[in-house]
Amino acid sequence: MYHCFEGVLNDATCDFLLNQTDWSKEEDATVVKGEESALNKTLRRTKIVWEEPLSLIGNVLSEFTRAANLIAEWNFDLLFPEKTQMTKYLGADEGYYDWHHDLLPKKSAHEPVRKLSCVALLTDGFEGGELQFADEKNVLTKRGTIVVFPSFVEHRVTPVTAGERITAVSWMLGPAFK
Repeated sequence: MYHCFEGVLNDATCDFLLNQTDWSKEEDATVVKGEESALNKTLRRTKIVWEEPLSLIGNVLSEFTRAANLIAEWNFDLLFPEKTQMTKYLGADEGYYDWHHDLLPKKSAHEPVRKLSCVALLTDGFEGGELQFADEKNVLTKRGTIVVFPSFVEHRVTPVTAGERITAVSWMLGPAFK
């Protein structure tokens, strides 16, 4: 269901990636429903900043996503990554993201779809904020760890009750599933 690269980013790399983010562009995260995107704090309470696919973090996540695709033997036909989302969950806001999958509605039959989701944990020292799949086991426990999973897999992030949880999230696109 997922592939984990535990602790592959050291503390200095995580700090560097966090410092490269322009946090002045931070905005409230929205939830996509149909073709619309809206603020919905009953499903999601996070802050985000968008990074270009060819940014440093975008390239790092892209390489790990492609590697996981081979190692896990999903062998999905992949094309290119979307923008990377730097996601901040604040303990003061009890930041969370309820059960969801990462697929987006297609506008046409030829439009690429999200195939793989990739999450890198860039901070530690927070409480809560577990990335969970159906078995509700926390799969992202150590700073510098990267988890890759098919975008159709339901998952959630439990409320952060103290501190600040920051992740980098990327999605790899490919032709529609057959």
